[in-house]
Amino acid sequence: MIRLFLVFFTVIFCNAQQIEPLKVLKNKYDSLNIALKQHYQKSIIGKSEKEISEIYFSYISRVRNNNKKRYTDYEVAVKDFFNHQKIAEPSTEISNTDLEEKPATYSLGFEKLYKEVHEFIQNRYQDDFEYYSNSAKIHFIVQNDNSLYIEKVEGTNSDFNNLALMAFLMTKGEWKSGFQRGKNVKTKFTLPVKFVVEE
Repeated sequence: MIRLFLVFFTVIFCNAQQIEPLKVLKNKYDSLNIALKQHYQKSIIGKSEKEISEIYFSYISRVRNNNKKRYTDYEVAVKDFFNHQKIAEPSTEISNTDLEEKPATYSLGFEKLYKEVHEFIQNRYQDDFEYYSNSAKIHFIVQNDNSLYIEKVEGTNSDFNNLALMAFLMTKGEWKSGFQRGKNVKTKFTLPVKFVVEE
């Protein structure tokens, strides 16, 4: 049984979007997997059970190789994002006459965010599974221009830290800046991720 615990909270109110290279990579590898599946389905037409079994194992092997390449490319894209991200300048113009303070929001809701991160990590290990438990904390800022800035990822396992960050950056929703006194402001969050595998 796989359990992923996510607790999401605002650390401080102060002055994901999915990054484009990851979107491109996801579409590329999703298309490759669809093509492999279609080829497999055509290949088994009229074949014996033995032939179908051989074709199936060949198909699964290709899918696994495709997914290994996918995650290698994902890791490169995430590292590139992390190394080239920039902190936004503070907002200077009044963007809203509403003086109510509001934190940043995730367009699909936090429950959906948790589910997306969980499914990404679970899918990453569905074919190559290790029985272990790990945790990480992602410290990030939703900036006043709606972009994300990753401050750091804490955790004892660097591979899991990278996977947690990758899962977070691969989420499909968009972030909207918080605002305070009529101006867009930066909102700081911490996302703890705990991954538990039980037999």
